[in-house]
Amino acid sequence: MAMQLSAEIEQRLEALARETGRSVAALTREVLFQRIEAIEDFYRNNGSALHARHAAPYGAEPGVDFGL
Repeated sequence: MAMQLSAEIEQRLEALARETGRSVAALTREVLFQRIEAIEDFYRNNGSALHARHAAPYGAEPGVDFGL
């Protein structure tokens, strides 16, 4: 999988990787895993899949780029 990240996100990931001694790839996997779980929970707690498709998790507007 390839992703295009903003310069700010890349810089933050690189800084965190240096601070923690972990790789950017490991941090990215961890973030994706946590966000997927949170989004799944949101959809499960907000009714049907049809409703969930149109709902905006965390109060965001549909189509918002979460910076990933």
